[in-house]
Amino acid sequence: MVNYLIQWIRHHVTIMSERTFPNNPVELKALYNKYLQFKETEI
Repeated sequence: MVNYLIQWIRHHVTIMSERTFPNNPVELKALYNKYLQFKETEI
């Protein structure tokens, strides 16, 4: 169980460490929706 949690944390830290954001408002909205989905399902 702990190993699974560590793997999950490492995976999501690498995903969230990316600091580039799209300039297009449509793509930015899609990224925000992806964040909301993550917040509802993963946390």
